[in-house]
Amino acid sequence: MTVDMRIDRLRLNVSGLSAGPDGERLATLVAQGLAAVDVSGESRHIERIEARIAAGEHTVTEELSRMIVAEILRQSSRTA
Repeated sequence: MTVDMRIDRLRLNVSGLSAGPDGERLATLVAQGLAAVDVSGESRHIERIEARIAAGEHTVTEELSRMIVAEILRQSSRTA
């Protein structure tokens, strides 16, 4: 059974990344990554997820977005 995922607000605070083009690219990649995931299970409401990701200084935006998506999915499955 596939469950609809709705995210009311996604706020990213990334040290060393501006809110300009780089920040927008990261936000877009995270949103696309979440949209591409097949979420299954029972419907539930999760009020808030806080994820702290430790990335290296040379981590590329695409890899950082995958790390963020993976952590959001890990935490959301844990709260089921």
